[in-house]
Amino acid sequence: MRFQLLLLFAVYSVSASVVIAFDESDESKAIKKIELLGGKIKRDDKLPNHPVVGVSLVGSKRFNDKYIHLLKAFNNVTKLDISGTKITDKGLKQISELKSLAELNLIETSVTSAGVLELRASLPKLRVFEQATSLQSIKELGGRVQWKGNVQGRRDITVFFADNHNFGDEQVHLLIPLKNVKMLHLQNTKITDTGLKELKKLKNLTVLVLYGNQITDEGLKELKELKKLYSLWLGNTKITDNGLKELLVLPNLAQLDLSRSQITDLGLKTLGEFKKLNNLNLSSSPITDVGLKELSSLNLTRLDLVNTQITDIGLKEMRKFKKLSFVNLRGTRITDAGLMEFKAIKNLNAVFLGDTKVTDAGMKELKELLPNVQIGR
Repeated sequence: MRFQLLLLFAVYSVSASVVIAFDESDESKAIKKIELLGGKIKRDDKLPNHPVVGVSLVGSKRFNDKYIHLLKAFNNVTKLDISGTKITDKGLKQISELKSLAELNLIETSVTSAGVLELRASLPKLRVFEQATSLQSIKELGGRVQWKGNVQGRRDITVFFADNHNFGDEQVHLLIPLKNVKMLHLQNTKITDTGLKELKKLKNLTVLVLYGNQITDEGLKELKELKKLYSLWLGNTKITDNGLKELLVLPNLAQLDLSRSQITDLGLKTLGEFKKLNNLNLSSSPITDVGLKELSSLNLTRLDLVNTQITDIGLKEMRKFKKLSFVNLRGTRITDAGLMEFKAIKNLNAVFLGDTKVTDAGMKELKELLPNVQIGR
């Protein structure tokens, strides 16, 4: 009897080993096949047995619906990127069996909105990156999308969410499938530093408007990957002088709005290092005449200094801005005595002097001195 029990135990052990070996082989075969199809897998080294938690098949033209079954070998997969593959709604139905899946990228596939909706019915917490669905969600949130070009999906995109409190960090993921977004207007929304961690994925951004959001210096670190950024609006945010240093890595930055910010003369010293900066708005910020000296190395064409502490002394510094064509000095402390400084700025086209100590007589004299310049209050 004892011999029979030992024999039975041995048979059970061998059988269990065979099953385990088969499971391991099944996963190994799936990995091998995925790699042959141009894919990559990612394991979690912190978990026991280092399970596969991520699979990427980006741009694999060989991956289609018939290979979806390979993914079932990964019980712990949380991220799946099959963008640019030949997956369709038919294959999407099998993905519903991946219960641990949290993030799915379907950009540039033949998957339809109907297919995504069906998938979400099975996996309601799944985060899906897919263009058609994103466009619909943006519209439902009150956003607006403009296309420029000939072929939908390849055209440059501008997205507007201005003054929209329905849009915040939790909605930023809707923008990621629109990889051709060039201009993004998010002024006065609910974006914080957390949302910028997602926004940095929009590598083609040239214009980013974040005016009036809860952005801090820490969040600016996330923007360093946006190398194509040309215009950045950070007015009425919580950034400080220290945060400006994070933007020095943006090689094409030419327009910068820092109105209603905490930027001081110390920050202007950093701004003097921006090689391509030509359009600067410092309105309603605590800068002084001293700080303007730091901007002399820039080729500024436009400068907004509305409601700042600038005086006639500051106008002497502006003589150095040889390419300046537009300057707004409304609400500053300048007087008639400083107006002659504008004569040295040969490229000047427009200057505005409302709510200052400049008199009508001073305005008249300046217009006679610069007859080709638009001079207004």
